[in-house]
Amino acid sequence: MKNSFKQLKQNVKLSNEVDKQIEESIRNKILVPGDELPPENELTTIFGVSRTVIREALHMLSTRGLVTTKRGKKTVINEYHEVLNLSPIQFYLECNLDDKLIQHWINIRATLEPTLARTAALNRTDEDLIKLKDIVNQLELDENKKNGELLANLDKNFHSSIAKATKNPIVSIIMRPIYEMMPKIKKMVIDKNPGVFKFGNEEHQKIYKCIANKDGDGAFLSMVEHMASATKHVYETHIL
Repeated sequence: MKNSFKQLKQNVKLSNEVDKQIEESIRNKILVPGDELPPENELTTIFGVSRTVIREALHMLSTRGLVTTKRGKKTVINEYHEVLNLSPIQFYLECNLDDKLIQHWINIRATLEPTLARTAALNRTDEDLIKLKDIVNQLELDENKKNGELLANLDKNFHSSIAKATKNPIVSIIMRPIYEMMPKIKKMVIDKNPGVFKFGNEEHQKIYKCIANKDGDGAFLSMVEHMASATKHVYETHIL
């Protein structure tokens, strides 16, 4: 790994400057996914700062999803499509969540997700299929059906796994902020109408079977049906 870092001036917020330099190295592809950052003690020497400053900077990078600290204290650069930075879209959604915005949220999903399901059916791997099957199975467990928050997160994981199965990293980047809002909105729906998920998971199973069979058109139509049902249930709970 090429070292592009510079020692810091003492009149700046040191942890912010360390954070900035490492992020710039990632953006400029000096650091690429899978690269390991030097250990903390080496970073303190490189930047000329304390270990506390380095830890603060690594925490900021980790919070935004740019790096992951693994067992043994190794800090690794994440894949670009896994970055969890709060995007302008997600920031806007979280700050303006009202009835009208939820309507826009469900409408954009209904527009995009059938095509994602079709693409996933054509491009999915066995590994993708195993993950989707595991989520569908978890949604069927009786003990999970009583937990609205858990169901909402499993639902998010199901749809985000389909997006990932398209093998188009731009899809994951675009859809991430939309999916990150799912647990909050879905929990509102499920809490008001607990029976809604019985039908939702039957639809999940149909989508899964089409993806498993590499049936792109079937996956498209099954997702159209699922999104129409989801829109109906959102309206019925009087959230809109």
